[in-house]
Amino acid sequence: FFQYSLKTAVMKDIIIALKGFFMGAANVVPGVSGGTVALITGIYQEIIEALNSLMEKETWKALFNGRWRDFWHNIHGEFLLSLAIGVIASVFTLAKLMTYVLSNHPIQTWAFFFGLIIASSVIMFRGIKGWGVKEVLFTIAGIVLGVVVCTLSPTETPDGWWFIFLCGAIAICTMILPGISGSFILVILSKYDY
Repeated sequence: FFQYSLKTAVMKDIIIALKGFFMGAANVVPGVSGGTVALITGIYQEIIEALNSLMEKETWKALFNGRWRDFWHNIHGEFLLSLAIGVIASVFTLAKLMTYVLSNHPIQTWAFFFGLIIASSVIMFRGIKGWGVKEVLFTIAGIVLGVVVCTLSPTETPDGWWFIFLCGAIAICTMILPGISGSFILVILSKYDY
């Protein structure tokens, strides 16, 4: 029994790492969100729960009182570690591949990622129970905001450490949101190539 549950846990961690790998790949491509991939692969809710746990007083009490196991459990440590391994491996292994496919096969690459965006939209719309005026207005506002963001032109920005830090903070926040690409935000801020 122990050996079976260990194999199951290891397989679960590998699957989470693979999902993280695909999230990292999406984060490398301007216009595609890692949050979209998280939503499609069914891990978005656990990511949000893990991030929310970092805001809870109990989590930090466990850390500062030396209750490491409780802290690790509260922050979904095994899940986050597996996910981070996948994302980091993806960014380091796929950055050059993404550059290559975007340069040599742009239509197929963009079509694939556009399909992911459409699929995530369908999943999000299914999750809305009872459409009303408010939901329709927010949907229209989201579409308008998406079009505005996509049509923004990159601008000249400083290369100072403070601005790089600011760009990174903005990009990392958008990378977890479905439908908003952190890489695209970096393109708009003229820091993607940098």
